[in-house]
Amino acid sequence: MAKIKPILVYLIFLNNCLIFAQNQKLDSLISLLKTQKEDTNKAKTLGSICGILRNTDLEKSILYGKKGLKMAEKLKFELIIRLYVCRKA
Repeated sequence: MAKIKPILVYLIFLNNCLIFAQNQKLDSLISLLKTQKEDTNKAKTLGSICGILRNTDLEKSILYGKKGLKMAEKLKFELIIRLYVCRKA
């Protein structure tokens, strides 16, 4: 039991670090999204946000995914359209 306790503490610490890093990336992408023009880069950013939120906030993930798909279709950006279709599956 004594050997398991330090490992458990380490895993909890590591998990918190990963969540913190992911939140920082999400915040950065959302800030970037506000300054981008409606082009393929913005569609990619929406896709990245969708992917990050997929495991933590499914409703927001779907919202960003739909926005990204709509923009990709408007821009006729086939690569991103396929990405969104694959993520739906």
